[in-house]
Amino acid sequence: MKTPLLVLFVLFIGHIVKAQTLPDFSFEDVNGKVINKLSLPTNKPVIVIYFDPFCESCLGQAALISKEITAFKDITLLWVTTNADRENNAFKQKYFNNAQNAIVAVDTQFQFDTWFGYSEFNAIYCYNNKHEKTKSFTSTQSATTLLEATK
Repeated sequence: MKTPLLVLFVLFIGHIVKAQTLPDFSFEDVNGKVINKLSLPTNKPVIVIYFDPFCESCLGQAALISKEITAFKDITLLWVTTNADRENNAFKQKYFNNAQNAIVAVDTQFQFDTWFGYSEFNAIYCYNNKHEKTKSFTSTQSATTLLEATK
């Protein structure tokens, strides 16, 4: 009886330790284009930030990243909101107007929690270049911390 329990325990622990990968998701960018896991560049780190264009800490996070945007040039920045408002365009223009690696997307189906887990605004999920989850945060982080978290 001990052997089957040991096998189950090892399988359970192996499941927990297994790296979480970037989930299969589907959002729409500010122009209505579908953004999903397959549409993101491969072999590049990804930072997913759940935000609201009216959230002060979210805007603070955007300002911190925007100031150091050249350091993020090889990282896809996916800003996701449930707010289908024209403020999303203003947010993109203000903080990331010329940043091709920054995507502002809308979760029109309210599935973010299903794919990434329960989140409140300014939740940050970092993935390395193999799209394995490396860190997550629930508060504003420095550019340096975010860059380190994608390694």
